[in-house]
Amino acid sequence: MAFFVGDASLGGIKIPIHEILLEHMQSLGFKKIEVVDDAIRRRRLFKERKNLNPKGIEEEHLVILSKES
Repeated sequence: MAFFVGDASLGGIKIPIHEILLEHMQSLGFKKIEVVDDAIRRRRLFKERKNLNPKGIEEEHLVILSKES
């Protein structure tokens, strides 16, 4: 299994969503193979951002898992 996830921020505090999801998936019997960080260089989803992080998500993570037997 693999999924992309970006770390959101709440009130200017970065939340490591990929680590939270990884911990949850490991509790369900998945094993981490690799986590690849990918910097987002040019992407703008919304104009005139009004949140506390004007840059948005700066990097996303590709989380690669396998089911433990």
